[in-house]
Amino acid sequence: MNYKVFFPSLGRLVLAEEGMTLQEIARMHGIRLNAPCNGEHKCGKCRVKVIEGLTDQYGVDSKAGHLSPLIAEERQLLQRDEQPGLFRLACFAQVTGDIAVEIEDDNTDADNII
Repeated sequence: MNYKVFFPSLGRLVLAEEGMTLQEIARMHGIRLNAPCNGEHKCGKCRVKVIEGLTDQYGVDSKAGHLSPLIAEERQLLQRDEQPGLFRLACFAQVTGDIAVEIEDDNTDADNII
């Protein structure tokens, strides 16, 4: 099954297969994302912010529950001031429904961009 993945700050709406990670989706669609460990679940730099609620422009009913559950390994890599569920790591978060996520500015200016 395909789901809508919306990147509001980029104005990009893409389709993704269920179970793909946000990092795989970004890479497949040429969306810049800081990922120094290249998706090996080591650095915690591929942070995205989940946008909750209906995004009328594209009909995306975005909910944090439309991503795979947060696991302990991901929780350890998230910074202390980030709310689990609101912030996710793109290398862990798998799409299970329509979702809107923001890639923060500091997450696209690094040397190790995918």
